[in-house]
Amino acid sequence: FSLQSSEFLKLVAIFYLSFILDKKLTNNRDYKLKNIVPPLGILGVGLVLVLMQGDLGGTLLTVAIIVAILMYSDIKNKIKIQILTITSIPVVLYIFYTLVFDSKNLYRMKRIKVVLDPFKYENSDGYQLTNALVSISNGGVSGRGLGNGILKLGYLPEPHTDFIFTVISEELGLIGVLLILLMYGFIILKGFIYANKTRNHFYKLICVGVVSYLFMQVFVNIGGVSGLIPLTGVTLPLLSYGGSSMLSISIALGILLAVIREIKKETKVYE
Repeated sequence: FSLQSSEFLKLVAIFYLSFILDKKLTNNRDYKLKNIVPPLGILGVGLVLVLMQGDLGGTLLTVAIIVAILMYSDIKNKIKIQILTITSIPVVLYIFYTLVFDSKNLYRMKRIKVVLDPFKYENSDGYQLTNALVSISNGGVSGRGLGNGILKLGYLPEPHTDFIFTVISEELGLIGVLLILLMYGFIILKGFIYANKTRNHFYKLICVGVVSYLFMQVFVNIGGVSGLIPLTGVTLPLLSYGGSSMLSISIALGILLAVIREIKKETKVYE
């Protein structure tokens, strides 16, 4: 078997950054930029290693999680702007380089073209997306019925992993899709509610990090298969088949439940 390292870098980013911001910075009220850059640099090394594997989608997801934690922390807004400016420059430069000049990664540019007009490339680079869109449209309001999907029978590549959302759309329709989105939304909303309840900065950042992880992964997967953004190969949390992804999100949600339990205890004490 194999493990996808980028999935576990997301967990490391959440726990490590939450710990650093709480223990090293918040308790001492030391918000100087020079004290925040080194831990971000350590995470940056991990991001570079994942990027060297060609996993741009996983890298950008991890960056989004880090940004969410920083934005929700008690760091002064001036420092937040400085951090975002410093970190965004290399990210933008890399994306520009890999899309325009790196001949090895021309497929990324093709994915952008496919999103703009998928049915123009339905027999070549747009094959995946066009079949995904047809599968979604076939579902209608109530769907064809569980197990009765057609596009998954050889027409849709990887229906059990990246494109599981399109199978659900075809078989359960708009009703099933809305139900799943409501369940994701419930988890994310409860995470933010408990983040605002606690006085413990570490617990707060853990909640924000985990729900940001869940939200970004859901958004990128559904956005990709529905033609809103380019396809990235990101799995749909808790639904897609995949060992590393399932293990990573399960650990994250397990930690979230443990943190919420502690927040409930803390709330009772203050009451």
